[in-house]
Amino acid sequence: MRKQREILLLAGSLCNGDLTLLQKSRLEHLLDGDPEAQQIYRQYMSLHAELFWNQNAGHDQREPRTVAAPMVGSVRKRWVQQALWPLALAACLVIGAFAGFLGQSSGWGDRLTGFTATNINLTESVSPIAQVTGSRNCKWVIDLSSDFEPVGYGSALYTGQKLELTEGLAEITFNSGACIILEAPAFLIVESVNASKLVAGRLAASIPDGSEGFQVHLNGLTLVDHGTEFGVMADKTGNAEVHVFDGLLEGRFCNQEGIADRTVMWTSEKAVRINPYQNQIRELTGSDLKFVRTLAPPFGPSNGLLVKEDFDYPSAPLADQNGGFGWGGPWQDIASDGNLSRINRVGSESLKYIGLSNSGNHARLEGQFNRIRRVLSTSFGGVFDSAGLVEAQDGARLIGKDNTTVYLSFTQQISEVDQVFYGFELHRGDGNKNRVLCFGHGAAEEWTVGPPRSPIKEAGVTGWAVTSEFNGEENRLLNLGELGPETSDVVFFVAKITFGENNQHKIEVFKNPGSLLDESKCEPVVTGYGNFSFDRVSLANFEGDKSFSVDHIRFGTNFPAVTRHQWDSNSLAKVVTRIPAGE
Repeated sequence: MRKQREILLLAGSLCNGDLTLLQKSRLEHLLDGDPEAQQIYRQYMSLHAELFWNQNAGHDQREPRTVAAPMVGSVRKRWVQQALWPLALAACLVIGAFAGFLGQSSGWGDRLTGFTATNINLTESVSPIAQVTGSRNCKWVIDLSSDFEPVGYGSALYTGQKLELTEGLAEITFNSGACIILEAPAFLIVESVNASKLVAGRLAASIPDGSEGFQVHLNGLTLVDHGTEFGVMADKTGNAEVHVFDGLLEGRFCNQEGIADRTVMWTSEKAVRINPYQNQIRELTGSDLKFVRTLAPPFGPSNGLLVKEDFDYPSAPLADQNGGFGWGGPWQDIASDGNLSRINRVGSESLKYIGLSNSGNHARLEGQFNRIRRVLSTSFGGVFDSAGLVEAQDGARLIGKDNTTVYLSFTQQISEVDQVFYGFELHRGDGNKNRVLCFGHGAAEEWTVGPPRSPIKEAGVTGWAVTSEFNGEENRLLNLGELGPETSDVVFFVAKITFGENNQHKIEVFKNPGSLLDESKCEPVVTGYGNFSFDRVSLANFEGDKSFSVDHIRFGTNFPAVTRHQWDSNSLAKVVTRIPAGE
């Protein structure tokens, strides 16, 4: 029931035009590949349409009017909201069916475009106020008595939610813009868009300009941000250690009744150890080395290499694996046929290709309707942001800043040719329409009008090609170019994406390039144009009896960064030139 309430809540924010980036990402995640969730979403929209129809009966439908629904946002008590939501859902189920019939039989649904929906405001106690935007090998305590869903990468967080992290690191971004890195073991209570209580553990906080005022509550002490980066360690007895990295931080000491009765200000590079109940403050030597301040790899971009994934995991399901570097979270199953013996797995040994290191294992997709996805680190301070490659576009932080270049490389292998659809994909958000690029076989040339969108196989499919759903027009695929005869051999791809102004981007694709060092010796087999900004990678295998394998994923800022693999602990590159066949 909580999932239903969350979908209705986010759909309401979408209609009101105040859906935040975090909420948009959460809604996409809830709807992607979940027919039940998509049905709830459609029913909600149908309810809005029916309210509009009733309000405007007898008026000229060419002049849409805003329908103001009861302001349930003024109802502050949670139990009242919980009582109202089942009624709203029931209304969706009844009215939605009728409204859906109207849309199908009269085409009236098409005329909803541009209408302003009901002004429903929902209180913060039900609305997501933060999200887990990054994770590194996290293990969370699961409270079976809680109303909240178990926490993981991408989870929406709510007022009053308790987070107990026993292993790993978690990045939490609040709707206010404040960002904290929580380090295990830690116990945090999410209180509001501008406050959290650290019961015990360690965190580092970074508050961007315009989001000042974020508070961290401790036992007997409240830390108030004034444009600050700071770290804090606390235990359940109330003892704390505070380090100010940059800016100004206010400390409000509380008496036994919980009333602030003393204030202290700390500036950059100050550090103190505090016992608030005994009013003891002792200065320390400040050190940010005590805190993890970013989930970017500690060594940062190296020689232009930003992302690496060699699938160095045990031979087990790939979902939830979180190794390599340059990523924003673990691998996540998006679709699966449910056959546990044929799910997305880690296959033994590397895909072997001359000149590439044979470290780790490889990803292996079997069965039908399998897709697995991993988000890249586009957050503030992440590897792509540090390299100057991230821009805000369509409400998201995407890789694709004007006048920059990104290189991608990977190996792939298919067990059998001419076996319908598979592909290595770049996405922006979730859903097929957001598939920016696909390197694979059997992509549908045409799609139904959605949501949900479905491929029209009768309209034809591509051969082995580079394609784009996002850049296609009117539910049609954009075929950027064929890759030649499909093969079951291991193939090494390098793609160069040059991001021009006004989203005029160019892609050049090299298949089994003639050199792993000198780009000028390589000829692209596909060249295409479009908007190729992206923020995540997907692997997909749909239909047939084949297996689809991928390995050696790299992103970088230059050609050698993604083609020369590191061979020793001193990061010395082995320069390799591949001799083309027949020479």
